[in-house]
Amino acid sequence: MYYFIVNPHAGCGRGLKTWQKIEKILTRKGVEYNAFLTDSAEQAQGFAAELTGGTADEKTIVVVGGDGTFSDVLNGLDLDSSVTLGYVPVGVGNDLARSLRLPSSPARCLKRIFRAKNIRHMDYGVMTFGEESSRHRRFIVSAGMGLDADMSWRADNFALKPMMGRLGLNRAAQVTAKVGAYLRAKPCPGYIILDGVKRVEFNNIYFVSAQLQPYECSGLRLAPYAVDSDGRIEVCVLSHSSRREVGSLLLCARCGRKYLKGLRIYQCSDLKIHTEEPVLFHADGESSGEKLRDLEVGCIERKVKMIL
Repeated sequence: MYYFIVNPHAGCGRGLKTWQKIEKILTRKGVEYNAFLTDSAEQAQGFAAELTGGTADEKTIVVVGGDGTFSDVLNGLDLDSSVTLGYVPVGVGNDLARSLRLPSSPARCLKRIFRAKNIRHMDYGVMTFGEESSRHRRFIVSAGMGLDADMSWRADNFALKPMMGRLGLNRAAQVTAKVGAYLRAKPCPGYIILDGVKRVEFNNIYFVSAQLQPYECSGLRLAPYAVDSDGRIEVCVLSHSSRREVGSLLLCARCGRKYLKGLRIYQCSDLKIHTEEPVLFHADGESSGEKLRDLEVGCIERKVKMIL
């Protein structure tokens, strides 16, 4: 039995079309399955919790959606249960699929899932935030503060996104929103603390990103040497006094270059981030629009069992 958690709205509506194709394949092959279609992040978390809570039975849950949908499912899972995850990427950014080199074809993804020859035990991250009371959120790709969060938030809330999506201009909408975020970005002073010991201060922070995967923010290759099963976080700090140099670095990251001049990279298991001004934050490209000054990030080693 396979359990599918499907976001029909992923990829500006491509999620539903992809699920219809998957259903035909499942019916043709006579595969036994249950499907749960989501209308919200909370519903995706609820389905994941319902499927894995209070049971010792082995289950294979297949996520059909984008990075945000996978992250929502991850936040609902009981990771002490016997659950294996499969993934059919349908989003616009698809940083997780890009980092893991998953195929874009639903049929090829299903073929891998049914054979389940390559199973990896992956790390996940936990970010802790909130001034009055601590809140927590898991992530599988990255979490951070600053410009990358602003880019993600503006891309998700871009006024012309629905119309451009219907015209097949999803990527153009993302680029337009992100360029707008870049042009409005203002750096601020701040510091990071690595593993509770090493403190590093910066004068012009544009963003701090804690990476478990090489890519984030719809294709920015910021952490090319990130390993998702070593219990370590790649901390990428972009602090620069020149906006032009920041733009050049982001373009180089989008082109997939390994060496990015001006980007500082550190490794740790626990990270604290502080900025002098409140800035947006995100987990797996999902931002609520809330701003804060302090964020803590930790890494939980090899707890996510996933079919690749």
